[in-house]
Amino acid sequence: MNRMKIVMVVLAIVGLLWAPALFAQQRERLPGQSPGAPVTRPDTQEPVAPKAATPEAPPVPKASTFIGSSVMNAQGENLGKIEDLVIDPATGHITYAALSRGSILGIGGKLFAVSWEALRLQPDGKTFVLDIPKETLESAASFDRGNWPKQPDPMLSASAHGTGMGTKPSTETASGSSLTGLAATVQEVNAQGETITLKTEHGDRMELQAPAAMLAGLQAGDAVEVKMVGTRATEIRKKE
Repeated sequence: MNRMKIVMVVLAIVGLLWAPALFAQQRERLPGQSPGAPVTRPDTQEPVAPKAATPEAPPVPKASTFIGSSVMNAQGENLGKIEDLVIDPATGHITYAALSRGSILGIGGKLFAVSWEALRLQPDGKTFVLDIPKETLESAASFDRGNWPKQPDPMLSASAHGTGMGTKPSTETASGSSLTGLAATVQEVNAQGETITLKTEHGDRMELQAPAAMLAGLQAGDAVEVKMVGTRATEIRKKE
């Protein structure tokens, strides 16, 4: 009997000595880990490599992105806003931008056909620069909302390409309309329809109205100098 008591006392003492160690081991066990699994300390876990950031794709340019954009000249003067874009269905390219000037909330104002190549998009992605004086735009021929032209205004296109056309009119008509000069190559002559198609030094094609008598003797490939008011030729001189 005494021996049994001694054994029980020894076991009790051993249990008291091991209890703190077992309790500490249980606390270090991760949540959800089975009691039989080896203890894993949080600080011994392998670091997880961060995922590489995927670069954002640049925004896709849409027509709606440019419609309503402001247009200024190199001097910082406001020329108007882009009201619409005209597309050539045969090539899918933009033929010209309809520049609206003087309108209020889209009502009134004038529309000008500006070559798309003559407009330079600025880094902000919202503003275009048309490198012409304000006076050139004011003297250019506008078009009616019910009668859109097929081609951009050659006067505005040539001036923006740096020919100086329209910056200082060579002369004026009796009504005060500006006459402008342009060097070009004849592409097609239509005496019956009284039109002539030209190609400027910058590669722009334009169609001008001209009387049949003025077109006499002209043919494709001729180098000419043209004076015009808007899209109407007032003088065509063949270069020798």
